Amino acid sequence: VLAMAAFDLPYGLAPLGTAITEQQLTSILRLHGEPIFCFDGDRAGKQAAWRSIERMLPILKTEHSPKFLYLPDGEDPDSLLQKEGTKAFEARLNNDAKPMLDTWVKGLRNIAGDGAQGRARMAKKADQMLSTMTDDYLRQAWQGEIEKISGVTLIHQKSVKTAPLTRDGFRKNPQQRLSVVPMTHDRFMASLLQKPNRFQHLPEDAFYFFVDS
Repeated sequence: VLAMAAFDLPYGLAPLGTAITEQQLTSILRLHGEPIFCFDGDRAGKQAAWRSIERMLPILKTEHSPKFLYLPDGEDPDSLLQKEGTKAFEARLNNDAKPMLDTWVKGLRNIAGDGAQGRARMAKKADQMLSTMTDDYLRQAWQGEIEKISGVTLIHQKSVKTAPLTRDGFRKNPQQRLSVVPMTHDRFMASLLQKPNRFQHLPEDAFYFFVDS
């Protein structure tokens, strides 16, 4: 960041590599919908880029167009600016930065390997990552690209969060939670009395919400 500022490029941010958080990414995308993520050309830099992609998928929207720039192995923005100067580095930003989708596909290929099994692994990993996306239109577009590349139809995995344990040691099933809002008082109480084990599936604030409303 300091080197970029010294070379008249005062718009750099330091995301702390693999320690980048979803909160940081949200702030970056709020500041600029088309940021360029530029990491070192070594293995750690590529890992940081992949981590950024994983953490950006849940907050990515159709209006966002992030790009990724891989620098030559052993180089970083500071060293390249020292060697090439401002105009050459800007040319890299403008010409060599690839869309996030292309970077994601390339990373999946590197992880999966070749052959039919590689295509299956690629599709499975892609399906897992796509399940974290909240923008339905963007997810469908990315899914279509992966299916064309791998030749495998994705099976739409659901992103399921582990439910917390109840006080008696049982794990709540989020798909079995009772919906309190649509029920009248009589129906609500009758449903609980018919099956008392439904109490353990209620959200903790269910009774407060019902009485308070």
